[in-house]
Amino acid sequence: MATQFQLPREAPLFAGASLPGALAYFFEPGTTTPITTYTTPALSTGHVHPVVADADGVFPAIYVNEAVNSTYRLQLKTSAGVLKYDEDNLPTKIRPADVGAWAGTAGGSANALTLTPSPAISAYATGQCFRFLSASANTSAVTVAVSGLATKGITKNGSTALVAGDIPSGAVVTITYDGTQFQMVDVITTDFGTYTGTFTGCTTAQTVTISYAVVGNVVTLQIPVQLATSNATTFTITGAPAAIRPTGSAAGGYAPVYAFTDNGTLEYGTVGVAMTNTGILSFVRSGSSTGFTNSGNKGPSEFVFAYIRNAG
Repeated sequence: MATQFQLPREAPLFAGASLPGALAYFFEPGTTTPITTYTTPALSTGHVHPVVADADGVFPAIYVNEAVNSTYRLQLKTSAGVLKYDEDNLPTKIRPADVGAWAGTAGGSANALTLTPSPAISAYATGQCFRFLSASANTSAVTVAVSGLATKGITKNGSTALVAGDIPSGAVVTITYDGTQFQMVDVITTDFGTYTGTFTGCTTAQTVTISYAVVGNVVTLQIPVQLATSNATTFTITGAPAAIRPTGSAAGGYAPVYAFTDNGTLEYGTVGVAMTNTGILSFVRSGSSTGFTNSGNKGPSEFVFAYIRNAG
């Protein structure tokens, strides 16, 4: 891959005057061994060394083969050979693709991504930034390999590994290399839908349509009122899809249910609910998961419950 040379100064001007016929010498760093520069990015035709400016002091396009010369030494002289400056260890210019490239849809798998930006990069460098479209949601910690290079971890908030759902399916994700791993910029996603929940602890199986909304990592559920005949001292609603379940070992939040009927009696403030990481809304009455009466009608009045998906 070729990089176009740029002068380390804004222009070869001295005392307000240009340098007609100025001479640009390119060397290996710390030496006077010339390197080859080129007339086009195809690197097919080399410049004569030194490169000569025109009558206005303007140099032609000069390209450096960055795969061969990551740094170089530049001497600028007048047409008479008087040294104007000598700059050593100049880096080849970083291409736009190296600092912020669109890599299209990620390849590999959900947890082991591969990115193929165009043009490809030849090495990782601190500050490189890539954007890509995720093909599927991750289910655990995530790694990435860019342009076939070594695999690197993707983290958040420094070195914290990603957890399931941090990269949703179909999201545009931005990652930046910090010298060790790629850090992901927060992905704020929204999703809305419904699922069919099934009551347990009832004589006859009951189902209910639950609406949900996801904004970032916050999940909000709307559960409608429904009653069923009790045959157990426990009460749950199963069936939450994986995409909205808590991803850690802890339950997703805990909130009181404003009104709940137990054994045919409407109670206020005695029942609470949490979402487990297996997709079960688990209810407790008076502080106990087995605190319900195993007879009569039981079930919640309509309520809204919100929790953080990856809190634990």
